[in-house]
Amino acid sequence: TCQAATMSNAFYSPNVVGIGSSKLGENSYSMSHDSNLGVALIDRFTFYTLDFFQQHAKGIRAKSLHELFHSYKPGPLRSNVEWRSDLMQERNITDIPILDFFGQVTHAKLTSQPYPLRGRPLNEATTAKTTLDA
Repeated sequence: TCQAATMSNAFYSPNVVGIGSSKLGENSYSMSHDSNLGVALIDRFTFYTLDFFQQHAKGIRAKSLHELFHSYKPGPLRSNVEWRSDLMQERNITDIPILDFFGQVTHAKLTSQPYPLRGRPLNEATTAKTTLDA
């Protein structure tokens, strides 16, 4: 998002960290696009974030937010990443493991039957799915 870092200016809750792909007055740019579809596939900020994770996959548990935030280079991004950590009262970003910021474990329960949608009987949901699949 262009001027993304400005969104964190509205934060006021304690112990919140915000990061944006570009400062006030800057644009955020795509990394690659699909000419056939005419759309961007990934933006530069996301690309370099994923690159950081891939480069440090084996040791990611030992990495901090500080290390990630300082890995962004203005040249390849074509913008300046800006973060806000002044609301952190209990920890410094050098002490926050990267997985505390990005990591979450979700347990999914797999079922063999479609889940009934609120307000629609199960047979309508199944019929709609079958109709779309046909």
